[in-house]
Amino acid sequence: MKIWEARLLLNINDEEEYYTYFSFELAGDKFKVNEKYTEWSYFEDFVMDRVPMNIRVEEHYGTIATQGFDRELTEEEQKEVKGKMKEKMLVFLAVRQQQINKIYDEKIQTLLDMENK
Repeated sequence: MKIWEARLLLNINDEEEYYTYFSFELAGDKFKVNEKYTEWSYFEDFVMDRVPMNIRVEEHYGTIATQGFDRELTEEEQKEVKGKMKEKMLVFLAVRQQQINKIYDEKIQTLLDMENK
């Protein structure tokens, strides 16, 4: 089965400037439905590739949103998907920011409490 993959990447370059990059391309033509994980998967000769059916946001070297489709999308549909990925990524980053702030708040409070002992 042919699967196309949309990707929105948020990354930082060598000059420490953030940038985004959107792509939509054919991921391959040998994918099978993996209903257990709501994704398409491909496995051959110890090589595995997985493409999610719904938008998935993850952090690796940068922050990336991915989603697969069983057909090629029009330019207008790609713009819509790009917008949805942007919104999902903003929520993801807001949650990560809260998690990081909580960690630093706890560290600061621990140091302040130490002075009072």
